[in-house]
Amino acid sequence: MELFLDYEIANNDNNQLVQDDLEKQLKSYNSKNALFDNLSLNDIILNDIAHAPVRKPRLGKRPGQKGPIRKPGPKRPIRKPGPKRPIRKPGPKRPIKKPGPRRPGPKKPIRKPGPKKPIKKPIKKPGPKRPIKIKPGPKPIKPIVKPKPKTTTQAPEEPEGPEEPEGPEGPEGPEEPEGPAGPEEPEGPEEPEGPAGPEEPEGPEEPRDDDDGVDEEDERD
Repeated sequence: MELFLDYEIANNDNNQLVQDDLEKQLKSYNSKNALFDNLSLNDIILNDIAHAPVRKPRLGKRPGQKGPIRKPGPKRPIRKPGPKRPIRKPGPKRPIKKPGPRRPGPKKPIRKPGPKKPIKKPIKKPGPKRPIKIKPGPKPIKPIVKPKPKTTTQAPEEPEGPEEPEGPEGPEGPEEPEGPAGPEEPEGPEEPEGPAGPEEPEGPEEPRDDDDGVDEEDERD
């Protein structure tokens, strides 16, 4: 452990605070280094001064003291931009391949569309016909016979004479029997179903044009 002490301050007996501080340092110094137990304070100070490292003077300006002015060094050169990359121009386009010479030999025949298959339409057979229903005529209206009202003959009232007994009521006339209803018109007999006519055989299919591929009948439709 090296003690960096000022020699003049150490020999000043008037400064008691500094002396006490040095004694404390000495005790701690001797306790750590057993070889220097018998050394005095002056010996230690002189030893430290002899082996003290040489301090280089500071070049900067201290407060209250004029020091040497540090000259600025050379400035860094300004980096100039290098050459720009050349703009890449598009190269030549690939040539369009033209068909080469034809191989010798017969040409491949052009395939023409052949005849189309005939469309088979289902043959519809006529089924049994429905019977024709004949509507019956209007029914005859029956005459409504109303019963005759009862006839009562009353004699004029005579206040003085005794009351005459009322005559017996006459017998009611026999009710007229209802006229017999007219005979209903009998419904006509149902017409028997006519025998189904013989099926008309379909005509032979007309040959179709191979070029257009469309029948004449289809064009008419």
